[in-house]
Amino acid sequence: MPTANDMINNHQLKINLLIYGKPKTKKTWWSLKFAEIGFNIIHLCIDEGGYNIAKQISKSARDRIFVIDLSDKTDMPVAPQFFTRMLKQDDYPNNQSGRFFWNENNKTIVPTVNSLTKDQPYIEIDISKTTRNDILILDSWTSFCWGLTWKYALETKYDFSDVTPDNEKRPEFGWTRHFATWTYKQLQSLPCHLIIIAHEDRYEKRKQTLNPTTGKMREEVEWIKTQIKSTSANHAIQMPADFEMLYFLLAGNDFYIDSKPSNERDGGTRTIPPALTKWQDLSPSKICDYLTISTPINSAPPEAFKFYNRGDAHPQFGLLQASMEKKKIINKPPTPIQLEASNQPKPTLLFGKPSKPSVEGKT
Repeated sequence: MPTANDMINNHQLKINLLIYGKPKTKKTWWSLKFAEIGFNIIHLCIDEGGYNIAKQISKSARDRIFVIDLSDKTDMPVAPQFFTRMLKQDDYPNNQSGRFFWNENNKTIVPTVNSLTKDQPYIEIDISKTTRNDILILDSWTSFCWGLTWKYALETKYDFSDVTPDNEKRPEFGWTRHFATWTYKQLQSLPCHLIIIAHEDRYEKRKQTLNPTTGKMREEVEWIKTQIKSTSANHAIQMPADFEMLYFLLAGNDFYIDSKPSNERDGGTRTIPPALTKWQDLSPSKICDYLTISTPINSAPPEAFKFYNRGDAHPQFGLLQASMEKKKIINKPPTPIQLEASNQPKPTLLFGKPSKPSVEGKT
């Protein structure tokens, strides 16, 4: 059994950051700077056009930033189906490794290798192959949570434009909360590092008190706190316990990163010294020093995410063509190489039985 000294001296922690603040406080820019010190960045970009911030990073480091555009389509959210397929591996018995293909143009899951075409860019994903040289950046948590809400509306035909009293109960809170928690817990369990980028919100805790003048009950604000914007205020209160938190802010003409806990604002870390630091002074290298994380040396491209541009042939294309021609000779139809059980519905809801197909419609 190792002692505490053994664990501290020999065990490397993972980056497990939840960073938040107002928009345009350099959160994404700071996160992408980890590519400057050798990490592979998998930028899971849910914000529309968020990948353009990589222009602020050096050209050599940009070669280590791999972007997966998960911004919503006009008729449906994209991130929920992507994360479900990537992380919910046990529901695919013929695909124990969790490998699947993602069409970058259509933002859809490609069900089989046979379905790939050379005229479409795609990504081969096997999340089990992530390493300590890789950092997943989920950007942003705000857009991810909105996608869950929209997904719920499509699945259940829930009408958010209906303002009747019964509809104000917002039944999606329970499902979106569980999906959100499951997603970040699964991401934390991977071998790679994780940074989640969120935005701030203000939560007011209210209570009912008796108005001595009128004798009627009235609502008063008990306290106010700044926290992340999540699926609900209660879920936002839950998340800080599972992360190291940094708060990004603009004060005067300077940008700062606050690692201190506060009664007025969620934050604080277990390993980074509590301080208000200028943005440029709390560098990725310092974060690695605080966490005793070794930076990659000559890091190879990520094995978990392989990007194929238009015209690039997947290594299995030739094997598939030869196999299919042989089957034609003996008058047998080709058997597709399945990445998931063909008779099993794709999971669109997280828990329970597979749901009915999504109802797609413009909002």
